[in-house]
Order: sequence, then structure tokens, then C-alpha cells
Amino acid sequence: MRLPLNPISKSAVKIITPGPIWKFRGQGINGDWFTGLLSISHGLGGQPKSGYYICNSCGMPWAYNVRPETVTLISSPAPPDRDDKVKRLVEALKEISRGAGRYSHDSLTHADNCIEDMKELALTALAEVEK
Repeated sequence: MRLPLNPISKSAVKIITPGPIWKFRGQGINGDWFTGLLSISHGLGGQPKSGYYICNSCGMPWAYNVRPETVTLISSPAPPDRDDKVKRLVEALKEISRGAGRYSHDSLTHADNCIEDMKELALTALAEVEK
């Protein structure tokens, strides 16, 4: 696969895969915990009184007033990469293509066992990818 070229530098553009998501967590004045981006107000024009604030999910930077001594930086795991999902499905398809299953002396029972095992493998792979 060829990478796209940057029109200015004529070099390949580096594709960045998503990493962990960093956020702040702090305890509010009322004892509740809040997670989001951190804003520090100095009480200047248009800002609320001096203090540490964590934004809400709507993006309001001064949503929750938190105690400064409780503010910590936390990370969440990186979102699963699409390539990882594709790799899991390909591995499942390779296993299914082998046609392996529980053995039986009766050919019809053996065929039924193989089909059931392959269905279970496919359903398990799909369930992992859809998480």
C-alpha cells in the first residue's frame, strides 16, 4: 500500500493510529467525581472565580468546579484499530477453511460436528469484533 504524498514536502504522509485518550479527573466541591478536560481560571474578565474546572460532555470549560488537590490525569485504552478487527476475522476464516471438527466414526455425525464447530468459531470471532 502506497502512502499519500504531502503536496508541500513531497514526502509520504505518516498515518497516525489512535492512542490512549487522556483526560483529567477531579472531585467537585459537593463530593462528586468528574472527568473531562481541565481549565484553570484566574478570575479575569469573562472567567468564573479563580479555581480549577473540568468541562462537561457538551464542552463547557467551566462546568464543574473541582478541588485542586484531587485533580489527576487518567487515560482510557485506545479504541480498537480496524486492522486488528480484520486480522481477527482473517484468523477465524483460516481456521474455518481447515474444516476441522470433532471426530466421529459416523460420517454424518462427523460432518454435523464440523459444521457446528465452524459455526461456533465464526460466531465467536464476530462477537469479539463487534465489542
